[in-house]
Amino acid sequence: MKEMCDVQAKLTRWESEGVALRAQVATFHAQASVISTETDRVRKDAITALFPAADFLEDTFKPRVLSAPDIPTFVASLNGTGALQKYRLYLLPKPPSCMPLRVQFCGSHGYWFAPTTVPPDDFELIVEGRAGEWTYLGKYVTAPFPGHEMRLAEWMNLDELTKLAYCARLHPSSGTQPQATSPVEIKRRHDIGEWVSPCYSLRCVGFSTDLYELLIQKLGTKAAATSAQQSSTTTPIVKNFAPVSTRKYASGGIEAGIGSPPLLVTSKRGKEECI
Repeated sequence: MKEMCDVQAKLTRWESEGVALRAQVATFHAQASVISTETDRVRKDAITALFPAADFLEDTFKPRVLSAPDIPTFVASLNGTGALQKYRLYLLPKPPSCMPLRVQFCGSHGYWFAPTTVPPDDFELIVEGRAGEWTYLGKYVTAPFPGHEMRLAEWMNLDELTKLAYCARLHPSSGTQPQATSPVEIKRRHDIGEWVSPCYSLRCVGFSTDLYELLIQKLGTKAAATSAQQSSTTTPIVKNFAPVSTRKYASGGIEAGIGSPPLLVTSKRGKEECI
């Protein structure tokens, strides 16, 4: 009987400790969310001070969401479209394939965390919000944004699949983290804040209505956004760190910001396509 009472007492104590631990974890995540929100505000203020206001769209503009279940389907829908050869398209999928980006509205400035490939020139940015729903944000240029690297609180707020996929994309042979021997080690160093993801600014330099209409024609759209401009809840909130590629584009092309740098080949039409 005494042994049973001892076991019952231990179970009660463990249950109480578990409740306390869960409360501590919830408090930690709440604090991390507050820090992340404040850090985002500081970056946005820095972006506002760095770049002049973008004024490429009317206040009444209502973006349409392009429909494509995945990148191969997206690219296949554009095959044979000669008018696209003059554009450099950058397709950014949703997490966990890539980490989140911060662009509040179409045609506005923002930032992202080390995209899988860093375009050397201006590019047309198309991002996936919800699964199979893509939004053309505009024409952008990107550059390192030192002093605004991802903070530990932001890293801790990412879901595990996104963090694991991110760490798996980092390989010692890339030269980015030569000391790491495995994704587990890479993740451990990020978990303790020893390593951080670098931040890149996104400066909007235009919005092509011709490209926008062409994409709508080729891919079709979902229902229009409910507000005059997309909010940050419908625009992908993605952050990304992976090996950097400085591969040059041809006169036009399609770049996919997913996994390791995608294989690009020159098609018979003389433009680059992602395969």
